[in-house]
Amino acid sequence: MEVDDEVIRQVGSFVIGASMAVAQTLVGTKRSWSWLCVMAVQVLYIIYGLLIDAWGFAIFAVFFIVFVNTPNYVKWRREEKRSRQAPDTP
Repeated sequence: MEVDDEVIRQVGSFVIGASMAVAQTLVGTKRSWSWLCVMAVQVLYIIYGLLIDAWGFAIFAVFFIVFVNTPNYVKWRREEKRSRQAPDTP
């Protein structure tokens, strides 16, 4: 069964858009794992970009994973670990 390219374009854009909206909302919870959700959606952007020959989607998704999402995840993870180790002061 072959899927029409237009179906991939239309459905894919809605799926990715909705997924990113959910992932970005999770970032608002200030949990480090939320950045992993954003990175998972970025992988969808890479796949989508390759499927529809829109190289910009794939290239910028890789850029965001490497230079935005991963550094934010690492930073937030460190802060979470520090906050767990900090002594409680009244």
